[in-house]
Amino acid sequence: MSLSIVIPTTASRFSIFKTIDSVYKSIPNSEVKIEVVVNKLNSDKNILERLKLDPRIELRFQSEIHQTAEASAIWAAYTSTADWIWLLGDDDLATAGSVNHVLDLLKYKDVNFWLLNVLLVFNSIPLEYYRIGPKSIQMCSANKLWERCGFFSILTTISCFLLKRSVIDIELFEEFHEIQGVYSHSFSLLAMLRKSQVGATDYFCVTRNEEVAENIAESLSNYTNFKNVDLNYIWTTGAEELFDLLSEKIEIPVAELMNYREIELRKNSNNSYLKSSDIEILVSRSHSVMDRFKAENAQSTKSSNAEELIFSAPVRISL
Repeated sequence: MSLSIVIPTTASRFSIFKTIDSVYKSIPNSEVKIEVVVNKLNSDKNILERLKLDPRIELRFQSEIHQTAEASAIWAAYTSTADWIWLLGDDDLATAGSVNHVLDLLKYKDVNFWLLNVLLVFNSIPLEYYRIGPKSIQMCSANKLWERCGFFSILTTISCFLLKRSVIDIELFEEFHEIQGVYSHSFSLLAMLRKSQVGATDYFCVTRNEEVAENIAESLSNYTNFKNVDLNYIWTTGAEELFDLLSEKIEIPVAELMNYREIELRKNSNNSYLKSSDIEILVSRSHSVMDRFKAENAQSTKSSNAEELIFSAPVRISL
């Protein structure tokens, strides 16, 4: 089974070269490819020229410009020729030993998707967001994994996606993406996998440099301006329509899907650069996430929902 580490990028951040370095140092042999797939949205010419000269990578370009990171990533994976794809963000790092661990995971022949574990870095401090346990490698149905991890939190981190190329249904993805680009990957992937066997590993394969709040807000604002919708639309009408389509595809009632567990990072400071002591984990349900944004766009971080619980990181996930 061939493996490719696919790095979707707009070629606008120099951090991609650290990403490539981290992967290259972890690759045990030349049979594992590094594919850098450029979505030419606000690309930097200097970065593009440097990528063209890098002998460690296979450089490809998207056939059209995609307005969302979700579309850029899924199309990058879909157009690869490898059997297995590890999607890795262009500002994230592969950890030492991660590629060997991923190759070991591919020995489980009945599994179509793996959730890789991630260390989140705030202000140079790595944070363990969640741990898989009690067994360090667990397998279950796709629906069970989403039921435990939700649509708006853990299963949105594309750098943690190790998926079999053959399960990608690009037309199905586009159905979800047409409704709403934001979160379309986490909803459509469950629709693609349906009752497939999936797995999760406790091995930290990724070091993810968390975006500061200002960057996230700017990205969402750019998307809503492009779609000509209000920011609240993402967690109200947009999310509701994603749930409706998913319910239709996998024949599970919307009310049941909205009760899937969400495990969110809660930042207890207005300062974007936080210490680990400023981070708590909010465990709730998908409908609770939407409800908070419906209530004046979540101006208060205090919750009145009895289903919401606050924990210190990391939270244990058992499948």
